[in-house]
This record gives sequence, structure tokens and C-alpha cells, in this order.
Amino acid sequence: MAAFLAGAFFAAAFFAGAFFAAFLVAKVVPLFFSFLLLAVPLLPAAFLGATLPPRRALTFFAADFDLAAAFFGAAFFARTFSLRTSLPQPS
Repeated sequence: MAAFLAGAFFAAAFFAGAFFAAFLVAKVVPLFFSFLLLAVPLLPAAFLGATLPPRRALTFFAADFDLAAAFFGAAFFARTFSLRTSLPQPS
């Protein structure tokens, strides 16, 4: 009886090990190699969308040019940064 139980135990262990090895070869190894061959070379491309803005048409058009803002901006800079000042000059 002990020999039968020992043989059954070793047979079960052998089939469990064989099942694990078959699972490893059939599922885990291909996943690992597909990760190495597909995902790792494409990892930099996964971050390009996060770092680079998408290409779009230009948002500036000539019709959007604000003449009032250009005039008041030019007047402000001319008045503020002109060489002639409103301070009294020594004579």
C-alpha cells in the first residue's frame, strides 16, 4: 500500500510539474518575448503623445488681428519708453 501511495504521489507531482512546464512554455514565455519584441521598442512612442502637442492648423489668422490693441500697444510703448521725457530739463 505504501508503494502505491508513493507512486501515486510521484505521478501526481510529475503531472503537476509537467502541467506547469507546459503552461510556462505555452503562455508565459510567449508573453515575455512579445513584450521584449513589441512593447519595449515601442515604449518611447507611448510617451510622445504626452510630451508633444498634436499638430493642428494655426490658430492665428489675419482677420483676427486687433487694430485697437496694436494701436494702443504702440502708443503705450512709444509714450513709456521714448527718449523724450516729461521731466523738466536743466537749462
